[in-house]
Amino acid sequence: LMLLTTGMRTIALQNLDVDDLDLEEGIVTVTDKEDKVNIHQMPDQTITVLKKWLIKREALLKEAGKEDETALFISNRKNRISYETIKQVVKKYCSTITGKEITPHKLRATYGTMLYNKTHDIEFVRKQMNHSNIATTQRYIRGNGKDDRQKAANIMGDIINNRRELENLFEDTDE
Repeated sequence: LMLLTTGMRTIALQNLDVDDLDLEEGIVTVTDKEDKVNIHQMPDQTITVLKKWLIKREALLKEAGKEDETALFISNRKNRISYETIKQVVKKYCSTITGKEITPHKLRATYGTMLYNKTHDIEFVRKQMNHSNIATTQRYIRGNGKDDRQKAANIMGDIINNRRELENLFEDTDE
């Protein structure tokens, strides 16, 4: 859920500590690749799930005598969850929901695609995904070519259907 609703990278999720959360403000501060610090706003649904997880996490750590563990997400051994475990969890739960094998990185790509499909603002998506280069963001956006082609066709169809606009297009030519 965190990967899908924030677009954070898997390595950032793996390295999250409880102290990185500010549930009152609804934000999570992550250290990303190249040690860049980024802040992600979380939707209310994610915050609700995290609050429930924190209660369960506390009980699990107390039972294991590991109350000093700082990692937000813990393994069955009650220590920081590994990258491989994150991949396994995503694969398991996403295949149950979608019937497909999904990688954690695919959730990041889905985040970018969903933002773009709602906003059609590639610069906004670039900023949210913390890409330094817009070309990187464009590689994440799946299916936008078809949507854009359909949008262009609809606009042109509307122009052609409006006879007055069409007649005005040809009035002022010198040919």
